[in-house]
Amino acid sequence: MTREELKANLVSNPKGLMVSFTKADDSIRNMACTLNPKHLPTPTEAVKPKSDRKQNDDPNLIVVWDIQANNWRSFKFDSITMISKIVSIREKAKA
Repeated sequence: MTREELKANLVSNPKGLMVSFTKADDSIRNMACTLNPKHLPTPTEAVKPKSDRKQNDDPNLIVVWDIQANNWRSFKFDSITMISKIVSIREKAKA
């Protein structure tokens, strides 16, 4: 899968994707993420991703909405070890 195909899947998949990747410290991270507009915060409630500036400098960086953390996260495309479709989303319990 190319970087462009991944981004297209992140936008079009209604429940998002589960992406596994190797972090900079060599640990493995599994993230339920999306770029589907119905899961993204509205502009008034969202803070722009910190990685926005870096994305212009690093074409390898993918900025996504972390469904479980409800925040922007990023990872490097070449660090991905697995991608799968999410079958169901467990909502984070609200206290």
